[in-house]
Amino acid sequence: MRKWLRQRHEHQDITLQEGEAQQESDTLSQLARSKCLNHRLQCQLTAAQGRIADLTAENDYLRRLRQYERSRARDEVRKLMAEIHALQSHNSYIPEPKHQFDRARMEQPQALMDRSELHMDGN
Repeated sequence: MRKWLRQRHEHQDITLQEGEAQQESDTLSQLARSKCLNHRLQCQLTAAQGRIADLTAENDYLRRLRQYERSRARDEVRKLMAEIHALQSHNSYIPEPKHQFDRARMEQPQALMDRSELHMDGN
């Protein structure tokens, strides 16, 4: 009986040691999985930060390009306005058709009057 009790006690000790070893093994496995997960998340974070940096640089480039294009458009408008002003200042102004008609009436008032008289006479 003593032998049986001793064997039982030894068996309990072995079972307890096996349980502790299994628990320690599980803990180590969880720690290893946690380290792997942590490493994977760190890699994803680094990749995301790189992508954010790339997008920020692209956004800055597009903003500068947009400012440059606006500046070029303003310069082009100024240039065209200066050309128009220069043409108008150097008597290269092309009058509108109404002005041409008024000038013709002043230069040839009799010819216009004769036409109107024809209409009034019914001829």
